[in-house]
Amino acid sequence: IIVQTDARGTVDEFPQDCNNTFVVPLAVDAVPVPPPDLVVTSVAAPLEAFDDSVIRVRYRVDNLGAGITFPSGWSDQVWLTRAKDRPNPARGDRYLGSFGNQNGLDVNEFYENAVDVRIPAQTTGQFFITVWADGSDNVYENAFAINLNPDAENDLEGSNFKATPIAIFLTPTPDLEVTDVVAPATGLGGE
Repeated sequence: IIVQTDARGTVDEFPQDCNNTFVVPLAVDAVPVPPPDLVVTSVAAPLEAFDDSVIRVRYRVDNLGAGITFPSGWSDQVWLTRAKDRPNPARGDRYLGSFGNQNGLDVNEFYENAVDVRIPAQTTGQFFITVWADGSDNVYENAFAINLNPDAENDLEGSNFKATPIAIFLTPTPDLEVTDVVAPATGLGGE
């Protein structure tokens, strides 16, 4: 522990100002806490969807680490991405929503969630629905080699996200068609 008086030097003590610091050793006996490892083990979404529509995304997050999660609450993010690796807004990946989890996970515990997200309007093409557990990186965790994400082998947090493909189509425009006309059989001019 270090205690220093007049730390900003506002009192003129010259030449006696060299004794303003006092140091006392302190032993801290810290027991390391075994870290968790959050792993998105499954993601399910429709194979196809129209732009500006709401889809249901189901996913599962497991703690495949060596200890309980801390803190016990965090938020998962759902993204519409162009690749299976970490979401990246710079390449056009779109954030679709954040969904909180308030229950900590002990080792080998998991939770499943089903959330609704809206596909952005005017979006079309081949994409991925990507779930990113603890996307804000609030939980202290280690990346265990056994939990490596094959879609992001060099990403230390790769096990925190998983993707499933989806094809997005533009919503068809309306096509009005006259299918029936009812009119009298005869008529008079000017009426």
